[in-house]
Amino acid sequence: MTLPEIDELEELLPERNPEGLFFWQDYVNRIAERFDGLPAPDGGDSFVRGCLSAGCRAVPVMGRNVLWKNRAPPESERRARAVFEFRVRLGLFFAASLRYLAHGACRLRATVGDAEWHPLTGAEASFRAFQAAHGGAPEVAWSEAAPRFGEVCMGAMFFFQRQEVLLVSPPLALEVVRCLDPDRAAGLFGRMLFRDGQVETAEVDVAGVFLEALVEGVGSNVLRVNTKANGHLFVTPAFWLLTTPLGLDCVKRLLRTRRHGRRCDLPRRDIFRALVAQGCLAGSGGKGNATWVCEVKAPGWDAPLELYGVPIRSDALPVESDGVPPFDGTVTLIKENVDGSNTA
Repeated sequence: MTLPEIDELEELLPERNPEGLFFWQDYVNRIAERFDGLPAPDGGDSFVRGCLSAGCRAVPVMGRNVLWKNRAPPESERRARAVFEFRVRLGLFFAASLRYLAHGACRLRATVGDAEWHPLTGAEASFRAFQAAHGGAPEVAWSEAAPRFGEVCMGAMFFFQRQEVLLVSPPLALEVVRCLDPDRAAGLFGRMLFRDGQVETAEVDVAGVFLEALVEGVGSNVLRVNTKANGHLFVTPAFWLLTTPLGLDCVKRLLRTRRHGRRCDLPRRDIFRALVAQGCLAGSGGKGNATWVCEVKAPGWDAPLELYGVPIRSDALPVESDGVPPFDGTVTLIKENVDGSNTA
């Protein structure tokens, strides 16, 4: 198959394997064989070209974004550095093209009469084969509904196979997969492409999602509530004090791994800003990192604790807090933690 995007790929990723094939060649062939003849969801004439074009646009991002350098070997290790840089360029291509491909395949519906082509599981492996088997031009439609992350990953694995995983290395392959998340293009490549304006993320009610996970953590006993030793949360009638970084990180971990509800990987700064912006904090909070230096004491303790925490107003929580036992002691907000210490 001769396409302008393939010529561009040869310039962007000219490296070849010992057999003389481009490292991306098998991957591109799989896409072309399966989707040749399928129009693009944006009205373009070719889904294959749209997929490859997305990958080609992503490769030069490496020169405009330095996030990858945090993981790169030192420049003194020239060979290791060169290999890593090649893997980042190749990973950017896979991440962007796979995102286009998997999201599109999950939204696609192609039919001829009562027959429907399933691009990942159908009897006819390719769009051309489906068209030939049913003797007519398929009617193609694209759903507006965003696919689920599991669907996207299942679709991606048909094209991003073991040899590609080993080419970019398993750690960077994981970053490729994280970029596919429909809600938030996450991971190294997702962040690089987002900052370059090449991918969008769905709007997330950061404060709402975070507070929902906080209440869920209390109800499922994931959070240690009202405990002196390594406590995550102290409950008072006026506010819930979520300790930082211990309690905050526990809720963040729950958000990444929860079985029910929306999964998100939210940066601390986004959580702080959202809680401040929506007026969820007790005190005057929000000038610094939304955290306070607090004193916590209770009868029978040898001495009060001084710790850092985020004081979340009880009336800002998504459910009534009457069922959560209050702390048998006092929690006092001493001063706002303007410098942001102990929250990084």
